[in-house]
Amino acid sequence: MITVDLTQNFNQIYNALVKKGEKPTNIAKTIGYTTTTQLKTTLDGISQLSSKAIVNLIEKLNINPLYLFLGKGEIFLSESTEDELFKLNEEVVKLKKDLDQTISAGVNLVRRNTELEKMVANLSEMHAKTLRFYQSKPEEEESINDETEQN
Repeated sequence: MITVDLTQNFNQIYNALVKKGEKPTNIAKTIGYTTTTQLKTTLDGISQLSSKAIVNLIEKLNINPLYLFLGKGEIFLSESTEDELFKLNEEVVKLKKDLDQTISAGVNLVRRNTELEKMVANLSEMHAKTLRFYQSKPEEEESINDETEQN
């Protein structure tokens, strides 16, 4: 199972940005925080990165989402990582489409099974009625045969 440690990954991203010459105030503003205190509480693990901050990290600071979420690959996006992400996205879209088709087929099978169960119940009921009808018939036929023989 993959465990995600956004705080640890974000700290490493933050340190890489500082090494590149980014100031804490500028990093905070760029990811959508109004104060450096918000940035510090996120770095300390007191609060989590907001979805807005995550999007800004990826879009404005060119951070590799695989690194942010999984700690894999390079911290900063390059053309090759963007191509890799695009291919992964295509695979995910295809898998989702296949899954949707499989779910749809399963739903149709459940509906058909329900219809068949109703048909079987109706046939069983008809069979029981037919049996009762024919089980009562021989007595009537015997009395008719007895009357015919007497005449």
